Amino acid sequence: MVKVEIKKQKENEVKLQIEIDKLKINSKLDKVYNDTSYKIKIPGFRKGRIPKNILNLHLGKDYFYDKTSEELIPECYLEAIKKIDIKPINQPEIKVIQIEEDKPLIFEATVQVMPEIKLGSFNKINIKKEDIKVTNTDINNEIKRIQENQAKLNVVKNRKSKKNDFLVIDSEGYIEGKAIKGSKVEKQMVQLGKNTAPEFNDKLIGCSAGDEKEIKILVPKDVQDKKIAGKEIIYKVKVIEIKEKELPGLNEDFVKAMGNYKTLDDFKKDIKDKLEKQVEMVNKNNYEGKLLEKVTDICEVEVPKVLIEREM
Repeated sequence: MVKVEIKKQKENEVKLQIEIDKLKINSKLDKVYNDTSYKIKIPGFRKGRIPKNILNLHLGKDYFYDKTSEELIPECYLEAIKKIDIKPINQPEIKVIQIEEDKPLIFEATVQVMPEIKLGSFNKINIKKEDIKVTNTDINNEIKRIQENQAKLNVVKNRKSKKNDFLVIDSEGYIEGKAIKGSKVEKQMVQLGKNTAPEFNDKLIGCSAGDEKEIKILVPKDVQDKKIAGKEIIYKVKVIEIKEKELPGLNEDFVKAMGNYKTLDDFKKDIKDKLEKQVEMVNKNNYEGKLLEKVTDICEVEVPKVLIEREM
């Protein structure tokens, strides 16, 4: 059983004075003495049989008072804040006021609590819920995405490389005629297009298997690696293979491989249902986000310093 008194309240800061019954103190203090008597070696005394006054002589009373405080204060602090129903947002600053045998343990705990929120008028809030619809274009794009994931790469032999092709290459980078350590790669797959450096696209579009190219790239001066900052890297590249992506046909064989679908229409209906659930969630999240913004605008709250520091 603990007694709690709110000594001081300033903005979001609360100072509590908490008192722990002396019977609980004596019981815990006795346990600390007993536990210590088993751990310490004192000539002339058996472990577990060392009197309190001898322990005090060797370790000092403050040692046992401190140990008792360390064990009791955390649990009694939690009991105290539950009793007065406050919700701290930081760890308490603890100050022991009194601890002695046969007397209550008294300590102060200073904490910050959640601020009071002053609500404005909800009548001013007027939000229209979005109604995003799933279109045929959305369905077709999703089907295309699934086809892309199931596509296979075929080796091209009768034409030169073009945008979106996949090239298997060997390459190594050089600076001032010397190979860059760790830059050598073999049989690396690259796709020509927006995700590849423009210098590579310019040189590798229109090439054939077996071609060798030198690709020059100027390294920006502000890169972290100062050894290469502002220098020109020459990549020596050999094209091993050219591959192109072949999408699976949109037919009953394809949709049956994708799941328990009997027809193409079943497949499209399932995609539409899944997209509609996703859109419904997007509509809901957008509405709740706008609602929260409006509620925030009409509420008055002073954010505690400890929460600001936590986010920094």
